[in-house]
Amino acid sequence: MTSPTAPEQRALLLPVGMATHGDLSRVLREVESVNDFLKAGAIRQPGSPMQLPKTSKLFEALVSGSKLNMLQESDREYLRTSLQWLRANAPVLHIAFSTDPSAIFLEQLMTWLRQHISPFVFLQVGLHPNLGAGCVVRTTNKDFDFSLRQRFFDQRELLMKQLLSAPALVVETATTKQKVTAQ
Repeated sequence: MTSPTAPEQRALLLPVGMATHGDLSRVLREVESVNDFLKAGAIRQPGSPMQLPKTSKLFEALVSGSKLNMLQESDREYLRTSLQWLRANAPVLHIAFSTDPSAIFLEQLMTWLRQHISPFVFLQVGLHPNLGAGCVVRTTNKDFDFSLRQRFFDQRELLMKQLLSAPALVVETATTKQKVTAQ
């Protein structure tokens, strides 16, 4: 990561489940609550009751995958500044599907994107019901339409030629036989 605020000798490994900016913001809030808890614990009287902050599996996967120790203030600060830098600078892909993608599909997609695009890429998933199949991908400076609708539009002349040159079809119903042409 090329962050001026984060030490370069460490490697931050984002879990695949951290796919959106919302996930990133939730984990950042958890880091801040753990940091506040540990700072408050240092100034409290020994033996006074304290409520441990709740952490998510995503937070635990980030900490263990990045080999950080949350008891160390330097590790907490590194994680906090790194996540803030990512929230401001990480690339975001906007992907629209015709239906909601499954969690397994999104996990596989994030794995591929983090391996081939950027280890710090995030997604913003949207719905576009009239795509038919496929998806539309938008980055900050490019649009890619991988939908069935766009494929039919691009191949319209070939599709019309094939439909017009098709032999007549015979459609049988219970009462009649009809000859249907593709004209």
